[in-house]
Parts: sequence; C-alpha cells; structure tokens
Amino acid sequence: MNILALLATSLISRWIVRGDKRILSFIVNHVSKSWQTLAVRGTIRRFLRLGDILKILHSLCFVYTTPAIFGCNQYLIFGRIRIMQFKCQCGAGLRVPDDKAGRKGTCPKCGISIVVPHAPPKKLSTLIYQNPFRVLGLPVTATDREIVKSISDLSIFMEMGKTKEFDCDHFFPARPHRISESIANASRKIEQPCNKLFYALFWFWENPANTIDEMAFEELKRGNVDRAIQFWLKETTNGITTKNSSNHKNLAVLYLGLSFENGKLNKTRFMESLELSGNFLANSYFEQFIKDVVGSRHSIDPLEIVNAYVDEIILLAKPHLDKPDGLKTRELIAIFSSYPGDVQNVILDKFVGKHIRNIDRQIKISENRRKNNASEANKAGFELYEKTEEDMKYIKTVLSESDLKFQLTADKLANEIVQCSICYFNEFQDSTTDPGDDALQLAKYAKSIAVGEKVNERIDEGMPILKKHVAEKPKRERLKPVKEELDYIYKKINGLQAAKSTPSVANAFAIACREKLNSIKDKLDKTDAGYLEISDLVVNVAIGMCVKYLGAAAQGSSNPAARLLGLPTISQFEVRRLLGEVQLTFNTVGKFDMSSSTRSQYKELCTKLRLTPTSPSGCYIATMVYGSYSAPEVLVLRKFRDEVLQRSWTGRAFIKLYYKYSPSFVEKTRNLKRTHIIFKSILNPIVHYLKANDE
Repeated sequence: MNILALLATSLISRWIVRGDKRILSFIVNHVSKSWQTLAVRGTIRRFLRLGDILKILHSLCFVYTTPAIFGCNQYLIFGRIRIMQFKCQCGAGLRVPDDKAGRKGTCPKCGISIVVPHAPPKKLSTLIYQNPFRVLGLPVTATDREIVKSISDLSIFMEMGKTKEFDCDHFFPARPHRISESIANASRKIEQPCNKLFYALFWFWENPANTIDEMAFEELKRGNVDRAIQFWLKETTNGITTKNSSNHKNLAVLYLGLSFENGKLNKTRFMESLELSGNFLANSYFEQFIKDVVGSRHSIDPLEIVNAYVDEIILLAKPHLDKPDGLKTRELIAIFSSYPGDVQNVILDKFVGKHIRNIDRQIKISENRRKNNASEANKAGFELYEKTEEDMKYIKTVLSESDLKFQLTADKLANEIVQCSICYFNEFQDSTTDPGDDALQLAKYAKSIAVGEKVNERIDEGMPILKKHVAEKPKRERLKPVKEELDYIYKKINGLQAAKSTPSVANAFAIACREKLNSIKDKLDKTDAGYLEISDLVVNVAIGMCVKYLGAAAQGSSNPAARLLGLPTISQFEVRRLLGEVQLTFNTVGKFDMSSSTRSQYKELCTKLRLTPTSPSGCYIATMVYGSYSAPEVLVLRKFRDEVLQRSWTGRAFIKLYYKYSPSFVEKTRNLKRTHIIFKSILNPIVHYLKANDE
C-alpha cells in the first residue's frame, strides 16, 4: 500500500503542476474504494492545500509538456506558485514555474535550447492579458445579453472538456487562460457599469465603422504587431478627431500591453501609450466611448473612472520609477499633462501631496514658535530647513521650477525661513548676543529655496545688511570697551527725532556728546576707525539740524545774500542773525575729530554759508601749558570759548585772531619751559575765576 501511495503521489504531483484538475477530481470522486485509502486521499488533499510542497515538486523538474491548446505565456496560480505557459518555436506548449524565468532549458519535443521568458507584471496580466473582455471573447461594447450568451457558451465548452478560441487571443503573445474560475471571475468584474467601463479602458475598442481598426486587428491576429502599429500610427499622427478616436484608444492599449518585455519596462512604448490615452480621455470622444460601452441610461462619473485608470498606470510604473533603466517620476508626471486638469491635481497629490503637507505643517510650527519666542527664531528657522530639506529635494526632482505648485511651496517655505532670520536679527541686534552669523545663514537657506521674484527681492534687500553686520563683527568686538559711551550717543540721536531742529538744540546735542567722544578717543585711539565713525555721525547729525533750520526759513527773496544761502525774502540783518546762530554749532563740531571726507564736506559747507571753520586743534596755548587737550583747565577754557566768546562778534573776532597766530607761537615755544610757566601763571587765575562763576 505504501508503494501504491508513492506512485499516486508522483502522478498527482505531475497532474497538479500541469493543472489537470479534472483528473484530480476524477480520482477523488470516482476511483475504486480500494484506491481511496487514507494515505492516498490525505496525500491528494495535502498537495491541493500546501503551496510550499508544490514548490519543492517544481524544483525537481524544469520543463513540462502540455497540449498546445493551453496557449502561451499564461500564468496559473497554485498555492504560492505561479506557473508560466508559453510556446516553443516548434509549437509545443510548455509550462514552467515563474521562478525559472531567464534560465535555459531544452524543449522535450524538438530538443532545441530555449530560454524561459520573464513573467509580465501581475497588474498588466490582470488588466490586459486576462482582461475580462478578452477572457470572454467579447468587444467592450458588448450588451448584457451578449455577455450572458458568451458565458453560457464557454461554460458548455468547459463541461465538454474543450477550450474555445477567439481572434483576440492572438492580439498579444500572452494568451488568456480560460477555466471555469477565470470565466466566472471575468463575469463578476464587468457586472457593474462602472467596472465594465474601467476594464474597457484596458482593452481594444472594436469599432466596426472604422476600416483602419479592422485592418490593424487582422494584422494582430496574424501576429504582425509592427504592421498593426503602422496602420494606427499613420492615423494618429495629426491629432485626435471623431474619425480616428478609436485608433488612438486602440494604439494606446497595444503600446501598454507591449510595454513590458522580459521583466523590463519599454519606456518609449509606455510613454506613448499614456500620451495617446491622455488625448483620448481629455476630449469629448471619451463621452461617446462611455455611451458605447455602458449605454446612456447609466450615470457614471468619468473623472472617477479616469482616476482609477491612472491609479493602475502608476502602480504599473512604480517599480521602475527613478531606476537606472526605468522612468523618471518627473517624466511620468509631465506625460500626464495632457489629462484633464482635475486628474492632474490628483496625480500630483499622489506623488508630492504628503511632502507638501509636511512642509506646510513644519512652516506652521516654525511660525508659532517664532511668534511666541523671538529669541528662538534662529532655532525655529534651522529646524524648519532641516525637517523640510528632503521633502524639497524630492519635490524638485518630481516637479520643474516652472510648476506653479512647486513655486508656491518653495516661496512659502523661503518666506518663513527669511522671516525667522529677520526676527532673530532684530531681537539681538543691539544686545551682547551677536545674531549676524545665524541670521545670514538662514537668509542664504531661504535664497537657495526661493523661486518667486517677490520673495527673492525681500531676501536681497536684507542680505547686504546682514553681510555688513557679519563683516563688522571684529569692529564690534573692538568697540565693546566703549559700549556705554556708544549707547549714550545713540540714545541722544534717537531723542532728537521728537526735538525741533534749531542751532541751539544742535549745539547742545554736540556738547552733550563731546565728553563721551573724548572718552572713546582715550580708550581707543584718535585714529581708530570706530571712533572716527561715531564722531562723524555726531557731526553730521548736528550740521544736518542746522541745514534743516536754514531751509525752514526759506520764503522766496530777492536778497542776493539770501539767494546764495537759499534763504529768500529775508533781510540782510536777518541772514546775519541766522548765520550767527548756526556758526556757534559749526564752531563746536568743527573741533571734533573727523574722517578726511567728513572734514572736507564740513569746510565746503562753511565756505558756501560764509562761516568760519574750526579744527580740533583749538586751545593751542592752554593745551601746551597744561599738557593735554582733555585737561580740566583746558575744558574750562574751551567751555568759556564756546558758550561766551562765540556768542558775540567781538568774541568771534578774538577767536579768529587766536587760531590764526597761536599755532605758530606754540610751535616756537613748545620746548621753552619758562614760557610755559609764565603762561600758566596767567591762565590759572582766569581758570579759577571762570570755575568760581560757573559754580
């Protein structure tokens, strides 16, 4: 009995692999009782259930012969194993497990060497090679009555142990597999109108009124694929029309069915198929196709069907996207540009939707963090860039920079990053924390992302400020010892915004800043660029107030002096009075240290206004006697000069004569100590008197 069970096992395994289920059924139900031992029956059931054991059996043999009626390149599934059926050159029908694809073998009938072909994608096999209309041998325009009749006829053939062939069986090298189960499955797939239309998109539209279609189908039946392509290609070259709409549809199906050869994607045919389908689906001819397939009494949403069609196309392309010999995602999206607009949006969302949503989410997080705590705006900006970098890289590979969705996303992201840069810079610009490096880096990140002109202009507007701030970092480090003095001067300048522009206010401002400027000069150096810059700033602010004061007095006059000064309709006496007030401020700031350019501008303005310029070398004799320009005694004498002598014409005349002759006198007596003692004995009582009266 064990020997009989072993023999039965060998036969059954061969029958299972060959797919002869009718023999298995016969054994189970009709074999004599003596054969139906527990061992045999258990073995049969075990083989019918366990795909793993079948796989072992498949590995024991390579090529199995079967009657040619089964066709070629069919794919049957037993357990976990797909069995591939194909034809040898001699016409012999062969079956091989699909894991043998690419391997060499020998045909048992003619003995020639053959290579097992690769299986096509399962989706393509289901959609085209095992398309319900092909399995049932029906056109896509078949009525419900025709579908029922075809199913009935095929069932009768199945009961008789025969298989019926149709012309459409020859349209592709892979033949349809017709068994009771596949016929019933095909029937179920096209029961509902929407499903019927969906599968019709993946099969040929046999339009009896189109001669080109008839000629092409005849060539396909004969196996002349290239000839059929020539017929359809000639008709579709000049665009889609009512006459050739079915030609577009049929060539698209043929190209799609031939897009996968030996496990590889034929990129050219695949792209041409999608382009032809897009032209067909985006026109009114698709509406006529819907009526021909499902009739006018059914209400179907065309967009829903097209979206389902596109989903299947994307699934077919997905394993080959962005592979060395495959299809680039950007190319796939670009080819869908001929499809309806709503479909394009759905397609874009499938590829970049989650990435764009993540970017929007991260932007919102950054925005809330920046608004709640400006001191962490830099961290918010850097984290936003890091968490969206990969998303932007992917979107950029999928979409072109000219794509509106890409531009909107990129500009929105760049705008938030640059806003973090601005917010952080403004928060710490005047503090001990230097925001320059982080703010500049964030601006550079934003620049690398931005596409739109408006966002780029915003970034370019602030970039020079940030670069200058970073470049001046060594200078700010050098000015740290005088930060208190600088803060005082900047505070005074800001306070002038609400003050009236008059010479007296300008002079008071300059005098208030003078002591701080002297302190800065003592801590740094007279020639230090930072010191000269802040001194120039004080001078320009004071002079600017005086010029504004003179401009406010302009009324339109015939007075030559007034016209020269830009002060019309003012009397000669009034001009002298105004210039006298301005002269006091000019004398004060003239003694400040300035850069060469500012000094030149100061002298030019004095010449234009007919004022007497001064220089920082004032109080020559007092400085020589007391040894320093900042000595307390010199400060008392300078104050008397500025606040008393400058206010009268006699005092100004004395100052003018003093500055004319004192420099040469000091130069001659610089090393005469006795002269210094004499002048000191003269100046000491004067200084004492001025200090006493000032108190």
